[in-house]
Amino acid sequence: MPLLGKGVEYAIHSLYYMIDAPKDRIMTIADLATFQNISESYLAKVFTRLQKGGLVRSNLGVKGGYVLAKDASEITFWDIAVAVEGRVSLFECHDVSSGCILYNGNGRNTDDVCTIHAVFLEANQRLEAYLKNKDLRWLHSTLAKVIPDTFTKEADNWFNLQKLKAKD
Repeated sequence: MPLLGKGVEYAIHSLYYMIDAPKDRIMTIADLATFQNISESYLAKVFTRLQKGGLVRSNLGVKGGYVLAKDASEITFWDIAVAVEGRVSLFECHDVSSGCILYNGNGRNTDDVCTIHAVFLEANQRLEAYLKNKDLRWLHSTLAKVIPDTFTKEADNWFNLQKLKAKD
């Protein structure tokens, strides 16, 4: 089972399309879901969490939708993961060593974590630091090097067309 679910993937992909959206373009859940061929109802739940996490703002009404609440350089992959999934941990310690006959009564300080737990705590810290080092601006500049300009223009045109259809 993956540590982070598809909600995080959907969130990052959707937020990517919002990075350089013109200020007057409000992105709707329906448009984002249709463009990516993903579940609209599931994406709506993801965006509710992103909004509660302070990463997007919603505009209500006929022209409703979402915009980034912060600059793309201020929204890290970690922020997104925590907003969508909550704080995650690689390991849940059940303190097995406290009942082990090898440890029982042998002077182990019960305030210490065992070596196994310490390894997973360090792994969590490294994962958090790594994901905090990757933000939406980094994603945009990285993908700009590998995604053809034609795709970016076609995507932009598609979202512009949806905006025009919504006006009618």
